[in-house]
Amino acid sequence: TVLTGTVLQGRAAVNGVIEFPSLGLQRKIKSMQMFRRKIQSVKQGDRVGMCVANLDSNLLERGVAASPGSIPFLRGAVALVKKVRYYAASLYQQQQQQSSLKTTKFHMSVGHTTVMANVLFWGAKELKEKIKTNKTASQDDASWTHADLAGLPRVD
Repeated sequence: TVLTGTVLQGRAAVNGVIEFPSLGLQRKIKSMQMFRRKIQSVKQGDRVGMCVANLDSNLLERGVAASPGSIPFLRGAVALVKKVRYYAASLYQQQQQQSSLKTTKFHMSVGHTTVMANVLFWGAKELKEKIKTNKTASQDDASWTHADLAGLPRVD
């Protein structure tokens, strides 16, 4: 299977191993080409065609290849999110209707990957009330943020 793309960071060499984090697979690099010339190694910024051993091309259309163990795979995360103004539905009502666990399914994109995720919103009503009261109380305070309301630590 031949992969094409640009090296964003680091190096790779023929006979080295690369990992596909989204698939959980590691494969050996058989050969590489840059502009129809065979090469032995690539570095950041190089556009390369890479022949990889024993990779089913149907498993991957677009994605990330990295050195083994360099990209952690996440099963869950906690994030402070803000609704996009063009999304018409109420997130809280949608969450109440979907299941007893109160999770909502959304397409989540991180990097080059989009997956279906079960999202659990909590504290949305309370934060909304805090935002209303704090906006009127601290119109002059430019240092106030939504992260302050969520109780997240400040990074200066």
